[in-house]
Amino acid sequence: MSVHVVKNQERYGNASAFNWKYNDFADLLGVLGCEVNRGDNEYSERFEVLVKEYKTAMKLLKAYKKYGECNKVWRLFEEYDADTDIEMYLVNLGGIDYVMGSMKDFFDERDKGSEWIQFVVW
Repeated sequence: MSVHVVKNQERYGNASAFNWKYNDFADLLGVLGCEVNRGDNEYSERFEVLVKEYKTAMKLLKAYKKYGECNKVWRLFEEYDADTDIEMYLVNLGGIDYVMGSMKDFFDERDKGSEWIQFVVW
């Protein structure tokens, strides 16, 4: 092992949301089909998901808002577990409009040169 210097410092976007309920947000992403990478800690204050999966999660929430929890929505997403109740997460996180708006803000401010969207809590 040896010491390495950090060549580029992280730059953070202006968007922030969910305060101390960040684990609910990470869990919601998982329910919506994202494989949430939290490193070695289940409750890590750093987590990331693939941009491709995040975009699918945003589409699912848009359909959920339009149609509600019905088979018409879930058929759009083959891997979704229809037994999972996402309404609890949406209520805990401030409602569907707030969640969707925050997710869009995060998406717009992400590192566009990466296939991952990364989140840091502080």
